[in-house]
Amino acid sequence: MTQPVPQPEVDEESLAYELAAEATVTAALVAAVGAVVTMVATIVPVLRGETSLPQQLRDRLAGRIDGIQPRMGTALAREVNTGLRLGWAQASDMPAPPTVEHHDPGLHYAVDHVDERAREGLDRAAFAARYGPLVTEDDANVIASLTVKVATDAKGTVRWAANRAVNEGSSAYAEEAGHRRVWVAERDACLHCLAYAGQVAEPGAHFPVGLTFASRPLKPPPDGLPNPPLHPNCRCRVWPYRGGDPVLEAHQPNANIATALAREARRSVLKGWSAFASTPERLRAAERLLAAGAALPKSVQQRAARDVQQRKFSRA
Repeated sequence: MTQPVPQPEVDEESLAYELAAEATVTAALVAAVGAVVTMVATIVPVLRGETSLPQQLRDRLAGRIDGIQPRMGTALAREVNTGLRLGWAQASDMPAPPTVEHHDPGLHYAVDHVDERAREGLDRAAFAARYGPLVTEDDANVIASLTVKVATDAKGTVRWAANRAVNEGSSAYAEEAGHRRVWVAERDACLHCLAYAGQVAEPGAHFPVGLTFASRPLKPPPDGLPNPPLHPNCRCRVWPYRGGDPVLEAHQPNANIATALAREARRSVLKGWSAFASTPERLRAAERLLAAGAALPKSVQQRAARDVQQRKFSRA
């Protein structure tokens, strides 16, 4: 039987790349936003005197926000290419070409609109500084929060694009090699991502939308789901999947990595290992899975049934 490519449990290399990309692309914006927050802090004592801020100070604050010029698109494009090459190299175990072609509209949109979206957020903050209520400390904090949100959203966009780029690089190699792709989720992934573990997509095809072990699925992406991430800060990966022998797999489920990944995801649900859901939600997920049929060892299912009845997960 042709063996699937082995998948490491923790992809430290990709995580390091994502963090570096976030820092590199957003550094100037984060510094500029920090200066605005510092300026807001200097006007709070004036507002504590229960007097409205003089228009001159309002204009200075709004002008400081207006003066921030987001210039992240070019740097993000470079980082995306780095991620594409990283994903290709990881999947193929060979040096990647200088440029990896991709056809993901979401990645193109992120690169083309990251500056525009930041500018829109800054304009809202500047408008609030110039024309909104600015009498109390809470009013000032609203302006600071609006400005900080611009940097937070930009970081999220870069992390999303970096994760997607690595997966697109892996997908590009799989497609060139004629392989399918298998979805890999970490053991403590959210209840949505665990439902995707072991899902297999044909070359060029998308993964299904709406899968989840949670009470409700996530809102479907507008362009479908070609690859992870499924949501912001998602740590899922796709890996080239060469398949196996259907006859052997029918008798030995462990021989199929897709089957094994799906099985271990169900185990995570029954044991409450997800780190991104409340205990009541994890218990409801375990209860639903038991009712639907978990197809796991009897001992695992019996323990989960006891946990559900007692409304808490045992540590053993």
